[in-house]
Amino acid sequence: MALFIDDVVSHFGDINGFVNYFYLDISNDTVVIALSNINISPVSKICHDLAGIVNGKKVELIKEFVIEERLIKLDKYIGDYANEHKILSFTWRNVPFVTVPKMYGVLYKFKISPIKENEFKREFLHDTYVFEVDEEGKPVSCN
Repeated sequence: MALFIDDVVSHFGDINGFVNYFYLDISNDTVVIALSNINISPVSKICHDLAGIVNGKKVELIKEFVIEERLIKLDKYIGDYANEHKILSFTWRNVPFVTVPKMYGVLYKFKISPIKENEFKREFLHDTYVFEVDEEGKPVSCN
């Protein structure tokens, strides 16, 4: 799939677990190519960030997060949650996991870590999952 915006041409591709993203910014004479043999790598974000750095734009790096040390009752979060964008499934097998659909709807299971009472982060891709809770503290949705 090629994308044309202003003076930028980009293309994402994948095959058998390998992903790539080509980014050409004609007005800034910049080409960035990201290749990965891990199909969940955010190659498009990597390309956009690298192009921004090359062209003098400020790029925010992912901030480190601290895993919550105090005990959090994790079993109350177990279940399936849906919104207009995705369906999430939270499970517990000695550590919490989230199963999420990635590109083309393929399901991936990742370990998550609590960072607040109702907030979790994925360690590899740094996605954040925030649970909305009712007055009794029971989760009703997840963003």
